[in-house]
Amino acid sequence: MAIHPAGFTVAAGGAANGRIWFWAGEENVHTANTPANCHDICLHPSGTALAVAGHTGAATVYTMFPAPAQK
Repeated sequence: MAIHPAGFTVAAGGAANGRIWFWAGEENVHTANTPANCHDICLHPSGTALAVAGHTGAATVYTMFPAPAQK
């Protein structure tokens, strides 16, 4: 689990398939599927990248972009 610089929580886990959850307060605002169960995550200090270690021994780096501005 990690706290993003924008204030939301990022958590990862899963069973046969992995998941990354994004929480704002008590609300799950987004869930992303991963190819393998997640064992650990590391959030870049800038909040623009998330590294995920899977149970297969592979690590995947996800790039995160800010949400588009609301009009």
